[in-house]
Amino acid sequence: MNKKYIFLLPLLLIITLSSDSSATYNKNKQIKILEQSAFQIIEKHYLLNLFSNPRFSIDNRTIYIELDIDRKISNMATIEQFMNFKMFTQKLRVILNNHSNKKANFLSRKDVIIYGKFDENTFVYDSILPNKNLILSYESYFSINKKIIFSSSEFKRVTNQHISNTSIEKVNGYDDIDVHRYARRLFTLITKNGKYYNPDQDDPLIVEATCDKFNLTAEELADIDNKYYLFPTFPY
Repeated sequence: MNKKYIFLLPLLLIITLSSDSSATYNKNKQIKILEQSAFQIIEKHYLLNLFSNPRFSIDNRTIYIELDIDRKISNMATIEQFMNFKMFTQKLRVILNNHSNKKANFLSRKDVIIYGKFDENTFVYDSILPNKNLILSYESYFSINKKIIFSSSEFKRVTNQHISNTSIEKVNGYDDIDVHRYARRLFTLITKNGKYYNPDQDDPLIVEATCDKFNLTAEELADIDNKYYLFPTFPY
């Protein structure tokens, strides 16, 4: 063999090994960010009694999460089961999107699939981002034992039905549904439909602006918001 090629072989091997090591390091770092974010959600957002021990893997398009599931999930109504997985995924994307590490911001734009098992039931929540720049505009499907039993479109239908069946009340001379819609519009405007949502900065602005316009207290606004969300999980 030509001496030139004999010299190149170990050099190419070193480059390849170096590249593989770097990719492994980056992936491990991303996994660590995901783990820290998940524990933050479980501990601070009332999910400690439902989910535990999150395990992660990732590829180019998707974050895969395996959770230990508590018995309480099995005893819930379908929409409540859906909402708890939805809450976990939604808050994870928000935390990643506002993370100081740019790698975390990139992770917030991946699809998410969550697996969990209790007794004979296997739960899967699949959250797909049609537009990777709109992390809060996603399609999701919830299945048990490989059968889809609920989806984001079904949730929207149920929520709209809930609103239509709820009596509108007057608050300081305004329809409470108009107060709720105003706060929603502010959220859409300030955050570019959730793309740049920063809870610490945006939530106080939305609450203050809405309360000032309708002469409400923060507690009154929270009551209105809760009224028009079947299972409220997001500020606006």
